Amino acid sequence: MHFFSQEIYLVRHGQTDYNKQKIVQGRGVDSDLNAEGQAQAKAFVQAYKAEGFEHVFASNLKRTYQTIQGFEAFGHTISQHPELDEISWGIHEGKAPSKEIHQKYLAMRAEWDNGIFDQAIEDGESINDVAARLRSFLETHAHQDRQKVLICSHGRTSSLLLCILLDLPFQEMRQFKHDNTACSKVRWMKGRYRLIYQNRCEHIVLDDKGWS
Repeated sequence: MHFFSQEIYLVRHGQTDYNKQKIVQGRGVDSDLNAEGQAQAKAFVQAYKAEGFEHVFASNLKRTYQTIQGFEAFGHTISQHPELDEISWGIHEGKAPSKEIHQKYLAMRAEWDNGIFDQAIEDGESINDVAARLRSFLETHAHQDRQKVLICSHGRTSSLLLCILLDLPFQEMRQFKHDNTACSKVRWMKGRYRLIYQNRCEHIVLDDKGWS
């Protein structure tokens, strides 16, 4: 499945206080970057400003736009799309860590491992729901004349994007880790997308991560 002609860079947003406190975030929590997240964002822009991106995309949530906002100083217009938002964790969003929430998450993850992707946390989204909107985004913005694009999204979203681009079953999403402002890159080679690197984060100092 060939969406863009050459290279796609995926970056997760910078740290928020929800990440630091390990509070469930998801699609329904529109949080800002904290001071560390702002520093991570600045470091990311400095590290990748010379890549020559032809288009820069973000989700509709503030934390992704704030992460790549610095590219505007180099002439980029950032397009925001709700299809790139994080998965909705439903009734768990905005809640502090608890044994009950963790157990429900582990039960959901076990279903994913068994190939069950149509279940969701109450009032939330399933993996199939998120995958459908991600495919819609890719198909809508499939401009094959673009050589290099940047997409700033979220942890679970980025894992699903990599599975879609690399034509992997969704059970494989657990292999993809996404630290705050870490970058992954795929390249179209010999008729398919191939992973060039994943979770590259030399530009940042890692810290505790929460739900994306």
